[in-house]
Amino acid sequence: MRTAKLIGMALLGAASLCAASCGTTPINTRAFEERVLDDSYANRMYNYGNTLYVQGRFPEAHTAYLSAEGSAYTRALRDASRTRRMYVEKVVAAAQVGRQAPPPPYYKPPPPAPPAEMQAKPLTGEQERSLVAEQSAVRDQALRQMYPTYFKDGGGNGSFKEAPLTAEPLSQDQAGQRP
Repeated sequence: MRTAKLIGMALLGAASLCAASCGTTPINTRAFEERVLDDSYANRMYNYGNTLYVQGRFPEAHTAYLSAEGSAYTRALRDASRTRRMYVEKVVAAAQVGRQAPPPPYYKPPPPAPPAEMQAKPLTGEQERSLVAEQSAVRDQALRQMYPTYFKDGGGNGSFKEAPLTAEPLSQDQAGQRP
């Protein structure tokens, strides 16, 4: 009976240790709140600072970013708050001197306008054949320059006849330098 109690207590102790020291989930409530719920004081102050900045209330925005930086739990939020706070300081300093504000620290330009749609007509049979012939000629010319000893003209018909490889093939740079 006594041995069963000891084993039961040992198992209970081991289970509590395993539950308390799990390395993958944060036990800290603040970390859970900050990462999962995204509802912490630092996040609220950072968002409030963004709102104040948009409204043009720069001193209050500076204070909100400073508060968010001081109470942030994650490094990403702390760095973002610090960057915004330093930028607001530059904006306020430029406004006091009468200069134009510097560009934002992480300015991402808007995406370019999409290209205008083109109404293309399908190629006719003759146009397609001439396009394919032109592409083949360009490809054959590039192969000829890269492997000058491998291909020899097969007569007057423009085809190639395989010849034994006598030397190493040239790289594209060497083929481009050859006359």
